[in-house]
Amino acid sequence: MQQIWKYLIPVKDEFSVDMPEGATILAVQMQRNEPHIWALVYPANHSETRRFRVFGTGQPIDDHNLSYIGTFQILGGDLVFHLFEDYNDPPEMEAIFMEVPVHKLVGQEA
Repeated sequence: MQQIWKYLIPVKDEFSVDMPEGATILAVQMQRNEPHIWALVYPANHSETRRFRVFGTGQPIDDHNLSYIGTFQILGGDLVFHLFEDYNDPPEMEAIFMEVPVHKLVGQEA
């Protein structure tokens, strides 16, 4: 069975949201002075991370691998923002474990 869930849009240029796989985004709107995404989901599906970007009107958009979701206004329309889903490959995480030194136990040979 499907349900409609909502997700708060944080005040950031880029953000990620975990949603059930295959969620369909229905709308982006303000509710109680905060922007939200509404999505049609299958709650039993495994979670996946979806990435989004927010641009203000007039801001340069330097990427073409984005899909427009919707527009929302805050402060009575003084600020207008446009939400896009980001389909670019996520930035690679640094291999932090490669720099961790290996310590020998006392009495062990290398």
